[in-house]
Amino acid sequence: MIQASHNHQANRLITRLVTRLAPQLVQRVRSLSRHLACLMACLTLLMLGVWQNVYAGSANAAPASFNTALAAPLTTVNKAGVPNNLQRWKDAVLDYLRINTRSLPGEVSFAVNVQDDAVLPECANPEVVPTQGGRLWGKTQIGVLCPGVTGSIRYISAQIKVVGDYYTTTHPLAAGMQLTAADITAVRGDLTQQPLSAVTNMQQAVGSVLSVGLMQGQTLRNENLRRPITVRSGQQVRVFTHGPGFTVTQDGRAVGQATEGQVVQVRLGNGQSISGIARVDGTVEVAY
Repeated sequence: MIQASHNHQANRLITRLVTRLAPQLVQRVRSLSRHLACLMACLTLLMLGVWQNVYAGSANAAPASFNTALAAPLTTVNKAGVPNNLQRWKDAVLDYLRINTRSLPGEVSFAVNVQDDAVLPECANPEVVPTQGGRLWGKTQIGVLCPGVTGSIRYISAQIKVVGDYYTTTHPLAAGMQLTAADITAVRGDLTQQPLSAVTNMQQAVGSVLSVGLMQGQTLRNENLRRPITVRSGQQVRVFTHGPGFTVTQDGRAVGQATEGQVVQVRLGNGQSISGIARVDGTVEVAY
């Protein structure tokens, strides 16, 4: 009986202690859980930072042939908010265009289109790769690379405009007509939107003969024109032969036909044959 009474009292005491201490234990467990969660988050962030540093270091140490840097995002920006590396690539194209479009006829302007999210290798001095036989005209692609970086070439879009005069017909013209200034008129516009052979010089057209018929308002092309024949086969011509300190005039007969500036053969009165340059007035010039 005595033993049972002691057990009963012990159980009551334990129950009271548990009831009194349970809330404190729960609170401490919760606090400990929060501290553990914060600790785990800090460790995770620390590990991520270490991993990124290791990854970046391995990328920089990789051989150039792997081109690890080619996929690196552009994060450095200048005061205008434009990525510095992207701007360097763009400036390389702009400088190239400024130098190589100076000889184009008319008023030249150009624009370079590089997307802000373009993947470009980090490069201090990008260089343009000149295209052999390529023409800087209208919409084009210009190759740019980073010296020393294998496989770094990128093609950047550029739009080049050349505003100038080209010539169109003022009325319908038939094939075989010799053009006068009244047959054509100058139109100002973007030459890159016209045929490459569009006539841009009036003197080139006036006096020429049309090889095909043209409608009113049609752009005049070089292939539509031919120079008029100034010396015809069998025509009696005057031959001027000149050299240092002398000039000789002879008459002869043309063996073939020629336009101005072409070589034509002439048989002289004494039976001798000579070759000279046909002139616009129908004469032939021989120079020694």
